[in-house]
Amino acid sequence: MPSRNGIWGIPFFESQKYLEFMDKINVDRSVILPLDGLFLDPTVTNTELHNWCSRDTSRLIPFFTFEPRDKKAKDEIRRCYEELGMKGVKIHTWLQGFRPTEDCFIPLAEYLAQLGLPILFHDGTPPYSTPLQIAELARMIPELRIILGHGGLYDFAQEAIIAANKYPNISISMTSLPTHHMMALIENVRTEQLMFGSDGGLNSLEKHSYVKLRWEMFDSLDISESVRNQILSVNPQKLIDGGSV
Repeated sequence: MPSRNGIWGIPFFESQKYLEFMDKINVDRSVILPLDGLFLDPTVTNTELHNWCSRDTSRLIPFFTFEPRDKKAKDEIRRCYEELGMKGVKIHTWLQGFRPTEDCFIPLAEYLAQLGLPILFHDGTPPYSTPLQIAELARMIPELRIILGHGGLYDFAQEAIIAANKYPNISISMTSLPTHHMMALIENVRTEQLMFGSDGGLNSLEKHSYVKLRWEMFDSLDISESVRNQILSVNPQKLIDGGSV
């Protein structure tokens, strides 16, 4: 069930405790993604996520979400960007039930491109969430910065590679992937288009353990220090701070 405050995990972890956990596993910055906003009122949950991250906005980077069929969606994007200073968007087309190229979403995506805000898409689970479905949006709006949140997961990894190779405005977060899939991405996609992701955080102690496991999996990869630095630091820094990837 959602927490009484609207963000999964708030009853478990205050933001200061999460910062301490980040220090323990040597993480400088974390992008904090909305979850309840995909099901509940995004205006309320976006505000609460912003407030949770306000403990240290240099290290806790909030992304927001919105309901694309809501007539006030553009106003919510503007509010999160101008008033709350949030740094990007999380969209889950499968859970939210719309195509990446649906008519209601195109003008909102164009607006996000104008603002320079990246969209992190859940990908790898049909319907609506295959890498090539999302890549069609990248083709339509080449100035829009798109992140495939899972690199195709298990069944669409090759699609993710094709999408990233075809469209330079697509990046891939290697979230929840086994080590051999991460290596396949590193070997077949420009390093400048890759970044690390954990897919764990606030909602249970087990999720904290998963973050640690994800770091251990990445550390086990046989890659150079320059590639490691590009994926862990340079690329996400550019994405968060508004530079091209």
